[in-house]
Amino acid sequence: DPEHSGRLPIWLETTRRVRALVGNELAVMGRADQGPFGLLFLLRESQQFLMDLLEENEAVIKAALEHCAQAGARFARAQMEAGADLTSIGDAAAGQSVVAPDMYRRFAQPFERRYRELMGAGALSLHICGKTDKIVEDMANTNSEALELDHWNDMETSFAKAGSACIFGNLDPSSVLAQGTPELVMEKSRQIIMAARKARARFVLCPGCTVGANTP
Repeated sequence: DPEHSGRLPIWLETTRRVRALVGNELAVMGRADQGPFGLLFLLRESQQFLMDLLEENEAVIKAALEHCAQAGARFARAQMEAGADLTSIGDAAAGQSVVAPDMYRRFAQPFERRYRELMGAGALSLHICGKTDKIVEDMANTNSEALELDHWNDMETSFAKAGSACIFGNLDPSSVLAQGTPELVMEKSRQIIMAARKARARFVLCPGCTVGANTP
C-alpha cells in the first residue's frame, strides 16, 4: 500500500511538498523507481534471477513479472495522485549491459508495456541504464511518453528509432557533469542539442543517469 507500506509514504509526501513549493511553475517528476523486470531482479537476487531466465518455467517468471507490474503501477498512480506531472520507472537490469536484446523482448518489454496499461492516466518515462541502442525501438513500443537514455547511446541512432516518444538525455553524469570542466559540459550539451535538432526530435537535455552528490 503506497500510503502506508515501508518508506513509500515518505516518497509521496515529498511529491506533495514539492508540488506545493513550486506551484504550477515547474514540472514535478514523482519517480516510481523500479520497472517489473528490475524489481523481480532485486527480489529474487540478481544472479539467481539471471539463472532463472535460462532454467525456470517461463510461465512462473511471467506470473512473477505480472505481480511486479501490478505493484509498480499502483505506486505510479499514487505519485500522480500526490501531484506529480509525470512519473517514471527504471528497469536497469533489462538493458544490454545485463541481458541480451532478445531476453529484453521476451521478458522485460511486455511487462513495461503492461505497466503502462495498468498505470492509466498520466505520463510515464522509461529509463534503462547503460547502452540501449539495440532496444530503443522496443522501448518506444511500450507506449511510454518519454525515454530516458544513458550516455552510452549513440543519440542519432536513438532519435531515429524513438518514434513519437520524447527523449531525455544523455549527458555523462560522471566524466562530464561531475568531473568535467564547464567548457566540456557546454560542448557535450551542444552536440546533443544539435543532434536532436537535426532529427527534429522531441527532446529534453538532462543527465543520462543519476547525478552524483559530488557534482558541482
